[in-house]
Amino acid sequence: MEDSKYLPDDELRALRNELVAKPFLTDDVERVEEAVLRRHQALLDVKDPKKPWRGENRAPVRALVVAGNFRAGKSRAVREAIARMKELTLPDASTLPLRPLLVNAPEHFTIEGLGRTMLDEMKLLPARALGPSRTIERLHTRIGIKHPTIIHIDEAQRMLTPDRVAQHRRLEEQVKIFGQLRALIDFSKWPCVLVLSGTPDLVRALEGEQFGFFREVTDFIPITQMTIGNEQDRQDLEDALGVAAEKVGMAVDVAGCEDFFDRLILAANRARGLAFDICHEAILLAARERRKTVNVEDFAAFYARKAGCYRAANPFVASDWHRIDPKTLLAAMAGEMATKVWGTK
Repeated sequence: MEDSKYLPDDELRALRNELVAKPFLTDDVERVEEAVLRRHQALLDVKDPKKPWRGENRAPVRALVVAGNFRAGKSRAVREAIARMKELTLPDASTLPLRPLLVNAPEHFTIEGLGRTMLDEMKLLPARALGPSRTIERLHTRIGIKHPTIIHIDEAQRMLTPDRVAQHRRLEEQVKIFGQLRALIDFSKWPCVLVLSGTPDLVRALEGEQFGFFREVTDFIPITQMTIGNEQDRQDLEDALGVAAEKVGMAVDVAGCEDFFDRLILAANRARGLAFDICHEAILLAARERRKTVNVEDFAAFYARKAGCYRAANPFVASDWHRIDPKTLLAAMAGEMATKVWGTK
């Protein structure tokens, strides 16, 4: 029998689903959404207006690279933008159904592995391995039939470290990989709207002169880190927390905590996506105890659980919070001596 002091698990899951159902709209998220929806609308563009709309007559498309540090919110921004896409009305008054193809680049990356992952997502995975050339050939054939409206490849920085490739051949292999991606963008039967999301390493690599052929058809959007003391970042978090709490019928009381939103930025290691997740988790801790107000102690409790730290190393309650290094897990497990702080060794 469940303790009546606590909200039942099924109700807590429903609250969690409600919290993540709608995004926190920041400037970066809106830029990503605008870029994705612009590419979606461009599916209607044609090369020759005198000919009917069809794959072979579609106008060239541009790729998009969304780059940011770990947990910055780049993947979420792309997914939420894709979730907002609507069916398009074609010139003959029929509709173009939404067919997004969403995959993660394989952790042990090969171009054959990426091709198989995409075929698997389309429910067209061959029963046995075909080898790189035949796999990509099969992928092109299926794309020409299935007509995906957008292809999102997450964790795209994995393409920079192809599996089983010696260091001295890595650049050569990278060029081949992005050549295959360019072939999808230029595919005559169905030019593919391609979105890559990954870490800043992806952008740094593509700055190389060998990748000019890919850069020329690609736009780039950085997801910037938050900065302690930045008023816009504080306001974004305050708005996001208020909207999230209101969404599930709760209030927020953090007024008694000096510099609360700067503390939240530090706790999230300046990553927006993680900051939003911390807000959700704090709200759920309060909701589990059937409270209608989320407070600083809820944030401190979640952080302590995540990082395994004592209060002296918890940015939400520590007096010298600005010196805490949020990358150190299990901080202060042996007391304050174990706390790693900025500017110390």
